[in-house]
Amino acid sequence: MSPMTVLIAGGAGFIGINLVKTFAERGHEVISLDIRPADELHTRFVKQWAGQVTFAQGDALRKQDLDKAAAGRKITHIINSITDNAAKEDAATLRTMLEVNVMAKVSLLELATRLQVKRFLSVSSINVYGYRPQAYEFLNEEVTPAPTGAVHSTNILGEQITRRYGELGKFETVNVRMSSTYGPMERDSGFKSALSIGQEWTGKVVNGEPVQVGNRAVGLQWSYAKDIAAGMVALMEAPGLAHDTYNLATPRWWTIGEAVAGLQAARPSVKIVDDPSVKYARWKPRSLCPVMDVNRIFTDIGFAPRFDLASGFKDLIEWRESFPYKAYGPGR
Repeated sequence: MSPMTVLIAGGAGFIGINLVKTFAERGHEVISLDIRPADELHTRFVKQWAGQVTFAQGDALRKQDLDKAAAGRKITHIINSITDNAAKEDAATLRTMLEVNVMAKVSLLELATRLQVKRFLSVSSINVYGYRPQAYEFLNEEVTPAPTGAVHSTNILGEQITRRYGELGKFETVNVRMSSTYGPMERDSGFKSALSIGQEWTGKVVNGEPVQVGNRAVGLQWSYAKDIAAGMVALMEAPGLAHDTYNLATPRWWTIGEAVAGLQAARPSVKIVDDPSVKYARWKPRSLCPVMDVNRIFTDIGFAPRFDLASGFKDLIEWRESFPYKAYGPGR
């Protein structure tokens, strides 16, 4: 396809910066907009494609910041990768959720309407499905969402608003329900404090430290960031889409035990220490974990994830060592 000019809101975030790099690798021009300035790690991450990437600082809730980021460019596509899925729900976090997951999206959709873009992609979450103990083997996009609590309900509201703005503004929209993710550039930025065990474990590997492991039987549908970014780019590059909602994830559920095996395959010298005191917030028994069916994105545009746990850990460890980036925080 011909090169596009894409504005990525939240481009300095974990998923956002992987999107910025993947679009640039594909030959597209990218404007990364984020409320925080890009730092040395961001610019180094995309250094090879610096001529195709512009970092803009601004608040997606402010029309003047959006117009400034878009000025002088023929933006053809917009991605809203700004999401906030706080584990704690109270009056303060709920207001933040509404601002981040709904009102920022509204501002970006208004920009899309003004610019008459071709396609708008909105990042949503597996959390829209809620917890369905033994109700479904896999959750496809036709399953009625049942979010647990107001926080995850903002994702559903965001999807509905995205769809309606597209209908009224005569531009294409697509909602992407994403699984939990690990990969390059995951760090505690002040905005993303809930880090994955992937960044903790690989951080310990590159620092020569043992990896403490808790209950090996719990699991999660867990995906590598390069696959997630590639899937979103594929959805934006597709000439047309048969649907406006897609699940995007690895096609299976992994246990902690399988994750350990993947880490050992990637780096056989790693020392594993079983520690029953290690607890996981997101990893659950299979009966409590929603697992998304990803057949639709494969059927419609032929996209399938490339990384399993062993290859994902290997790629992440090699990136950490060559970048280099050895920092890590506690995963959960």
